[in-house]
Amino acid sequence: SRAKGKLDEAGAWYRKALEIREALARETGTVQARRDLSLSYERLGDIRKAEGKLEEARAWYRKSLEIREVLVWETGTLQARRNLSVSYERLGDISRAEGRLAEAKEWYQKAMELREVLARETGTVEARRDLLVSYSKMGNISQAEGRLAEAKEWYRKSLEIQEDLARETGTVEARRDLLVGYSKMGDICRTEGKLDEAKVWYQKAMEIAEALARETGTVEARRGLSVSYDNLGYIIYAEGMLFEAKEWYQKALGICEALARETGTVEARRDLAVSYEKLGDISRAEGKLSEAKGWYQKSLELSEVLAEETRTVQARRDLAVIYNNLGEISIAERKLSEAKEWHLKSLEINEALARETGTRESLDDLAVDCYNLGTLESNTAAERIGYLNRFMELSKTLYTATNMPRYQQFIQLGEQELAKLVPPAEPD
Repeated sequence: SRAKGKLDEAGAWYRKALEIREALARETGTVQARRDLSLSYERLGDIRKAEGKLEEARAWYRKSLEIREVLVWETGTLQARRNLSVSYERLGDISRAEGRLAEAKEWYQKAMELREVLARETGTVEARRDLLVSYSKMGNISQAEGRLAEAKEWYRKSLEIQEDLARETGTVEARRDLLVGYSKMGDICRTEGKLDEAKVWYQKAMEIAEALARETGTVEARRGLSVSYDNLGYIIYAEGMLFEAKEWYQKALGICEALARETGTVEARRDLAVSYEKLGDISRAEGKLSEAKGWYQKSLELSEVLAEETRTVQARRDLAVIYNNLGEISIAERKLSEAKEWHLKSLEINEALARETGTRESLDDLAVDCYNLGTLESNTAAERIGYLNRFMELSKTLYTATNMPRYQQFIQLGEQELAKLVPPAEPD
């Protein structure tokens, strides 16, 4: 693909630079030569991360980290400490992509601690921006763990700096950071079921996204706009306004198709797969099953390729979601044996992800699979009871860990379904 070609080309240049920098670091051993070498290692890690090759990316980032830890010990300069914070953050990103949230949190905390000191010492735009990124990443971890109040607090801390920097500098970067901050607040409100609040945050984000896309036309700005359209589509869909939601999703799709054509990156192709899926959801809600299946199949084609190419947690989860959606279509079409096949494919992936990561999201996905198979009429009563008991067990674990109303509702659903299958005990 064009994206792979560009990454290969960039990788080739970085390797040429690496050869020179390794030689200079060996010959001179100066701080500057070693700093440059650490940057080469980091850039090669970035290439591997963009390709979804997380283990290789981690290896490059660790080589960069080793140099930077020594340079901080030797020099203690602002630049050396900032570079070390970047290494910690990069390794946190890898751990998070693999679903290792506790490990990611440790790396992000190390980066944040350095950045809080640097922001206090210097007060520069760069130091404050680094700090807001750390706060946002800590919020991402809290949100993934289901700690919504904690996540909201991190995002608010990040947003305070984002608003200050956008006001002070007005740069494209500062305004883009601000739109991300508004989107994060919208995401939290949405997860809490506060759709009106979420819509306000998403609209604030969209106003900035539209301005940036008009002003710059960059891939990043256009992607930001597609995400804003998608977010507003989700809220309007949840409000039951299917026609209006479809319009937002189609606006997002137009951008995603163009970016996938232009760049071919993993991110662009994933965005396109998600757009197809969202339009499938609308068609399904409208009762247009054949049309919904068409959208889901388009998403499936991309998702299978991405899961095979990258093997990341995100790519495999995306694939499980599509299998699940196709299972729901098969149920609606009364093709129950076909539905079971789709749901079992989803279950296989989600069981693996729950084993590997143990995150709230992975356990939630696994619980949904168990519910779907537990309510599938073509399964035997014993099979259904087995799946529903597992669903109940997972739901209780999740409710205890998070206290989220979603899991209280899961428990009630499970009790209702089991009551249909298990007759009440006879009184003595």
